[in-house]
Amino acid sequence: MFVAKRLIARTLGDIHQTLYRTTVTGHRIVTFHAIETHVDGDQNEIYNMSRCTFESHVRVLGDLKDSLGIIPLAPIDMNGESSLAVSFDDGYASTLTTAAPMLLANSIPFTVFVTPDLVMSRDDRYLDVTQLIELSQLSGVSIGAHGYRHTPLAEIDPAKRLSELTTAREWLENTLQLEVTSMSYPFGSTPDGICADVMTAGYSTAACSQWGFNDSHTDPLMLRRLDLWEGDSERIARSKILGHWNWLPMNSQ
Repeated sequence: MFVAKRLIARTLGDIHQTLYRTTVTGHRIVTFHAIETHVDGDQNEIYNMSRCTFESHVRVLGDLKDSLGIIPLAPIDMNGESSLAVSFDDGYASTLTTAAPMLLANSIPFTVFVTPDLVMSRDDRYLDVTQLIELSQLSGVSIGAHGYRHTPLAEIDPAKRLSELTTAREWLENTLQLEVTSMSYPFGSTPDGICADVMTAGYSTAACSQWGFNDSHTDPLMLRRLDLWEGDSERIARSKILGHWNWLPMNSQ
């Protein structure tokens, strides 16, 4: 079913790009997960990206960064017409070993949203404490939270959600000795009233999994993003970033 939907999406994206050749204005945040690393629950095998695919996407980002304006995600500046930011969810070790050298060599800053429980899990797919500190000290890299545990916030008792959010920020700040003011919602889960908890927990920026661009009217605690997937060619990645897939509703991890 997903394969068929993806083929239809590619076709509609091509049609949109043919009809509307200009770049869609807006502030876009591109999202990745892992590179050459198994991702739990990745039934469609789109979040574990091959090194070759990631390299091709970095080329696209490099080609577009001057025309769109590459910026850090946090704090995001949405005063102009368009910009481009890059993020990673979950805190896989490949963000340090593979992504960072490629992106920083092309002067592309990025944010990694990290789950403390995964850092301490001893699962070598994820950054450990030493790797996380090393990553945080690289110029152009920002660290945000992704919940203390990688649990959808809707599945946590409402009375405990604030603690989940606050503990994640405090753990990261104590470990990195850096201020952490951004987060992304695990599994894109945004239950009613969550923005009030996010603000109370000390965050000023939060990224959700709703597909699309952002503008000056977007709630900074509900920033939309774009997924780039394994199997996306350079042409498709470019089409997504330029805005020709913005009709697509999608949730990500």
